[in-house]
Amino acid sequence: FTVDSKGAAEVRAMRTTSNDITPAWANDGVVKVLKDDCGGCSSKVIDVNTVNQDKIPTEVSTSLVADSSMKYIVAGTNNYVPDVVSGAQAAGRSATNTQVGTVGGSLAVMQQLGKSQWTAAVAAFSLPALSWYLSDSLLRLMVGQPRAGALDFPFQRLFTSANVAGLDLTQKGWSS
Repeated sequence: FTVDSKGAAEVRAMRTTSNDITPAWANDGVVKVLKDDCGGCSSKVIDVNTVNQDKIPTEVSTSLVADSSMKYIVAGTNNYVPDVVSGAQAAGRSATNTQVGTVGGSLAVMQQLGKSQWTAAVAAFSLPALSWYLSDSLLRLMVGQPRAGALDFPFQRLFTSANVAGLDLTQKGWSS
């Protein structure tokens, strides 16, 4: 988004507030990166709890109507993308004037990216590796220890429409 906007992105970032750990994903991720590495960018956070995920379309729509200059939305996870797109459409937006970035890399989202349909960037990662990390954090919290702090998580890759071309984005390719 920072490159596309020439360093002046207006971004809405979804922050999951379902527990004590998930807000750090946005705070230490997209919010921090925009603040530290994009001086001309501005971001506002939309707090989301997985219990009331059904309110995401309304939150996104309201945010887009209130700020017509906003062009970029960072959906915290793949499962928020349909709700973000629904909210953008309700605000009269299209995939040509609103771009969504997300984390995860599910097949459906990667296919959207491959077709330039709403999704503009995906920070993909290994679900098995993430599962081990989350399990470790959960066990630490259960025994009264702090969660694992900064972690060098090597199983990740940023996909854009420029580098997704040539990937087999079918169920068969995904399974291989």
